[in-house]
Amino acid sequence: MSKLFSNIATLAAASVFVLCLGVGTASADVTRYHESNGDVVTIDTPNVSAFVGATSKSQTSVSVTGPSPLVIANEKFLTAYGWGDSQWDGLSFAGYGCWAKTLYNGQSCTSTIAFTPASVGSLSENYMLATSSGTLYSHFTATGLRPYRVVTPVGSRVLAP
Repeated sequence: MSKLFSNIATLAAASVFVLCLGVGTASADVTRYHESNGDVVTIDTPNVSAFVGATSKSQTSVSVTGPSPLVIANEKFLTAYGWGDSQWDGLSFAGYGCWAKTLYNGQSCTSTIAFTPASVGSLSENYMLATSSGTLYSHFTATGLRPYRVVTPVGSRVLAP
């Protein structure tokens, strides 16, 4: 019984720590507790946005606290069109930082996501990890923004720098 309370206390402490970091609504943060081995895995995937036709990059990080190593086989996106590691819904990996890594207690890895939307609007996306603790998902939103134009009134002169 005391082991159960110890495990619950560990999970609660990890959750409070994540909330204190201030990830807020700007990112999708997922914390998973694995009762079978006592690991707490945290995935921080930011919501992404970019103007249609432009590319923005952001980082997603994975960290582990616990007695067992977390072996990451691969990382992919899971979208409405299926799963893959590049060019799904305008998402791609600009840098794999977690693929084929083993994380030990207190370690983390970071990957870079690139987003180049083809249309205006928001999509519900998933960052997916195949690990020794099972398949883990972190949900995030990818938003394509309308490109803006500078409108010059008729008869006005535009001065070059």
